Amino acid sequence: MTCKRCKKRDAALGVTRCEECQGVERRYQQNLRRLCVEAYGGKCECCGTAKLVFLTIDHINERGAAHRKEVGGSGRNFYSWLKRNKFPRGFRVLCFNCNFANYWLPSCPCYDEEGGPEWL
Repeated sequence: MTCKRCKKRDAALGVTRCEECQGVERRYQQNLRRLCVEAYGGKCECCGTAKLVFLTIDHINERGAAHRKEVGGSGRNFYSWLKRNKFPRGFRVLCFNCNFANYWLPSCPCYDEEGGPEWL
């Protein structure tokens, strides 16, 4: 099967792009995600971690599911939407742990009653 992207090389059985084009696409998606995370501060607003692999973009108004449907999904579609719309307000960077905790708990447990991280 011929690669759908470059139309030059053969793609593996059951795959639409050749290995080279898959690598190009992967790097583009990683750079787009990095750009979006950096545009919103580059670190978790809650605990402060800055390791990109742990970070995600959070909808502050808790409309994430509805918004993802509007923009055609998560991942690349969502990050492309953010970039195309010049990184609008209403979003923030959280690590996956703090994002999960803020959704399921009254507040993120990495903060104690005084408002600081509990490990300090």
